[in-house]
Amino acid sequence: MILAVDIGNTQTSVCLLDGDQVVHNWRLSSRLDRPPQELAVTLKGLFDLDGFDPRQTRAVVIGSVVGPLTPQFVWALERLTGRPPLTIDGHTPMPVTNGYGNPNQVGVDRLANAVGGVQRYGAPLIVVDFGTAITFDVISPDHVYLGGVILPGPEMMAESLAAGTSSLPRIALEPTPDSVIGRTTRDSIAAGITYGITGTVDSLVARIRQELEAPDCVAVATGGRAAEYVRHSEALSAYEPFLTLWGLRDIWQYQSESSLSR
Repeated sequence: MILAVDIGNTQTSVCLLDGDQVVHNWRLSSRLDRPPQELAVTLKGLFDLDGFDPRQTRAVVIGSVVGPLTPQFVWALERLTGRPPLTIDGHTPMPVTNGYGNPNQVGVDRLANAVGGVQRYGAPLIVVDFGTAITFDVISPDHVYLGGVILPGPEMMAESLAAGTSSLPRIALEPTPDSVIGRTTRDSIAAGITYGITGTVDSLVARIRQELEAPDCVAVATGGRAAEYVRHSEALSAYEPFLTLWGLRDIWQYQSESSLSR
């Protein structure tokens, strides 16, 4: 069993993977003010709740876009599992070539999405990750990570509207209104964000396919809020909620196989 950890800006996902199965998935807030000892206690409590003994873990792999949190998770998970985690970064060998203009600027979560996506859907490929920000990751037919698009996520849009106006409230985004024509202020904002994002995603996917000259290129969605947008989108053809974590596992596996062949 492999423990894969995706440290995001808002939430951290810890996933226990066994073969092709997600055995457990735990989520906790990406808090910078939590010391590593407290983090270890929090993680152990989550593991105990589901009857999981972390000492049974074969390996731990971590991908992080929050640098200060990385050593805290490394310390806590090494204490709990007895195994030094593999921390993925832009220089880690992986089965996708990093072709970004400045390779050091691409987030490890985006590279993991590329690896996990290509392993499951082939290439060329578009991955749309609905998180704090919405990111598009584009992989060429010869498995080169080309780059993509970044735009604000739904929560950022809602917060921006509330902060930048005097009369619009901060709303909960769910449930999504059935009609794009909102009959209340709350429904108008929710419709604008949900259907506005869906329309933007569909338009961007079409433009990317055109630039790739690949009209049948798969566009796969992932991320915490992806399911809602897949439901309304005409361009997103697949949904894999754990794609980033699978990608981290795939990179670990690639590393393991490479070291055995040396």
